[in-house]
Amino acid sequence: MNKEDSLDRIVVGLLGAGPIGSNLACNFADHGIGVALYDKNEETLRRVMSTVDGLKGRVSAYSSVKAVIDMLTTPRICFLCVPSGEAVDEAIDDLYQSGFGPHDIIVDCGNNDHKDSLRRIKEWEGRISYMLCPLSGGVKGARFGPSLMPSGLPKVVEQVMPILQRIAAKANPLTGDSCKEAQPDQPTMDGEPCVAWIGPDASGNFVKTTHNGIEYLIMQAIGEVVWLYVKGLEFDLDKVIDELEKVLKKPPLSSTFLLEATIQVLRKRDPRNPEQFLVWEIQDAAHEKGTGAIAVRDGLELRAVIPGIAEANFCRTLSSLTQERQKAAGLYQSFEGRFVSPYLLYRMLPLALQSAFIMAYAQGFAMMQIASRHYGWNLDLAKIARIWRNGCVIRSNMLQLIADAYERKPTLLNLMLDKDFQRMLDASAPALGQVLYMALDMYVPVPALTSTYNYFLSYTKTELIWAKVIQGLRDLFGAHGFYLKEDPYQIVHVDW
Repeated sequence: MNKEDSLDRIVVGLLGAGPIGSNLACNFADHGIGVALYDKNEETLRRVMSTVDGLKGRVSAYSSVKAVIDMLTTPRICFLCVPSGEAVDEAIDDLYQSGFGPHDIIVDCGNNDHKDSLRRIKEWEGRISYMLCPLSGGVKGARFGPSLMPSGLPKVVEQVMPILQRIAAKANPLTGDSCKEAQPDQPTMDGEPCVAWIGPDASGNFVKTTHNGIEYLIMQAIGEVVWLYVKGLEFDLDKVIDELEKVLKKPPLSSTFLLEATIQVLRKRDPRNPEQFLVWEIQDAAHEKGTGAIAVRDGLELRAVIPGIAEANFCRTLSSLTQERQKAAGLYQSFEGRFVSPYLLYRMLPLALQSAFIMAYAQGFAMMQIASRHYGWNLDLAKIARIWRNGCVIRSNMLQLIADAYERKPTLLNLMLDKDFQRMLDASAPALGQVLYMALDMYVPVPALTSTYNYFLSYTKTELIWAKVIQGLRDLFGAHGFYLKEDPYQIVHVDW
């Protein structure tokens, strides 16, 4: 499979015909790669096959895992698009029991906990070649080109990489701009593929989980800004959309998928009542599937400072307390807020949003830097930023600037220490502070924006008074000791 032409003669297996798996199968087929598709649910398989009319010559359904294996070309490669957890273990075991061996490759595309993936790597070592390849971009990305984060043994990943490079999203290698969007049976072939070997063992899953943590924070920040446009400026949604479109036209937030998606959500009318915007009819309880919580757990274990990512997770949990919130709202009706300066809020909101984006990326990339050292993964953060420039839920032109920052200094501990990001924060962070002041005056909760601003303030202070007080208290009631400024290596305990 060293030659590009050979890809047109191969057949890969794909277990799991859900939204991601079925669209990924069509992506393979668009690129001339045959797919042997299987799903435990026969009805799901029939429904998927009824929607791939133009690709039936390249996508075929099979009734068993053994039948899929029998159709594969060498090296035998099977992609897994099944839910994380037990379903992954069952799929691997099914492949093994059906004849997969040490030279056959399983490519797990799920959003798995990296600890579970590491267990599987050790468990199947020597019996099956198991690698990870989580993807970002959702259903549309799977169909027309996702961002891919493969990890595992280099000799295994190298065998699959030509396939991944063909189906991945493409970006302009110089500017980072997205290449022409693919269409059914018209894949994008030009540009730099948004895929690269992340590192050994389960590093791909860790990077994808961190990506999702960044995504949680950005989504929460956007939601809070929309609330401020509606509450503070009394904009209708058409006007909010106009303002977000202005933000999208200017660097560094141009080509930001989550802003484009927000506009699409806000613009949608209720099919039952075309006069009404659908978003106002959605229940205000934000759900999650657990990857954000894994990112928070990883941050705590690594002592990585990701308060905004943690706050975004807690916000979703709090939103689900619908009945409690309704009861509390009835008890505190006087908290309706006061008038603020509309002109100042209008000017500050785009800059505040830019600052929040920077803080979201800064927290995620700082955690990956810590994990790289802790696990010995030697992550190339510039490369990770580049493969997120297209086909990815958190794609934005800001990622090109992030890639440049880590190209200049691969060991960069935090984006706030980079000269280009310092200039951006000098311009945008004060605006975020102004927005918080006005939001609190209106009693509009903006927990993600608040957390990102406090992260910025705490990180950029030469002295943290609260840390001094905490250390004194710890020594008073627990005799834990503390260090003096004059000798930061000698622990001291006093009789309080």
